Amino acid sequence: MINQNINFETPNKIGGENESSPDLNNEDYIKKVFESGTKEELEKITNQYDFTPEQIKLFSHFAKLRKNILDEMHQQIEDRRKNRPIATEDELSMGAYQESIEPQVRQTVFDLRKKGYATYGSGFNGFDNQAIYFEKHYLENFKIPAPIVDKFKEQKIIIEIKPDRIKLIFEKEFTQEEISSFWQEIENYFPILEESAPPCQLNQAISFRERQKGLTISE
Repeated sequence: MINQNINFETPNKIGGENESSPDLNNEDYIKKVFESGTKEELEKITNQYDFTPEQIKLFSHFAKLRKNILDEMHQQIEDRRKNRPIATEDELSMGAYQESIEPQVRQTVFDLRKKGYATYGSGFNGFDNQAIYFEKHYLENFKIPAPIVDKFKEQKIIIEIKPDRIKLIFEKEFTQEEISSFWQEIENYFPILEESAPPCQLNQAISFRERQKGLTISE
C-alpha cells in the first residue's frame, strides 16, 4: 500500500493553493483529484507517488464513495438540527448526532460504545481504508481469530490493529453496504467490557452537550 513517508493520518489544511502549481503533498487536494480530477491532474499525482493504474482506480473509487456519503450526511445533519434537535442518551454520550457518523460504520460505533469502548473517531481514513479510533488502549491485547483474518485477506481486506484503533485496508473496490457488513462482522469479536463507555471528552463533544442543555431547557 502507500508508503511515501507522508503522514496521511492527519489531513492537511487547504490553504490558498495556486491552481497552476498545486501542492501535491496536500491530502485534501489529492482526494479532490481522485474525486473529479482531470487526466492531467491524475497523471501528476501518479508521477509524484509512482501509483499504479490499479491504485489510481481504487483510490478514485473510494474518494467518490466518500464524497457521496459525506454529501448525504450533510443534508441529514441539517434535517436533524431543524426537525429533531434533541439528542438521545447515546448521542449525548458520544457527543454528536448519529447522522454525524459515517453510515457504513455507524451501527458498529454505537454497538462498541454499548460494549464499553469509548470511541472518538471513525470512518474513511486515507485513500483506501477506514478506521475506528478509541480514547484508551483497549486493543493492546486484542486479537481477531486467525481464520477470520485469513478470510478477510482472501476477500482483499487487511485488518490492522493498534492499541487505540482498528483499521480495514481495502485492496479492491467495495460498496457502502459491503463495508458496513465487514465492520459488523469484526464487531462481533470485541468482548464486552466491565465498565460502560464514558462520555466523549473531545472539545466538540463537550460543546455538543452544552448546546443540548439549552435545547432541553427551552423545550
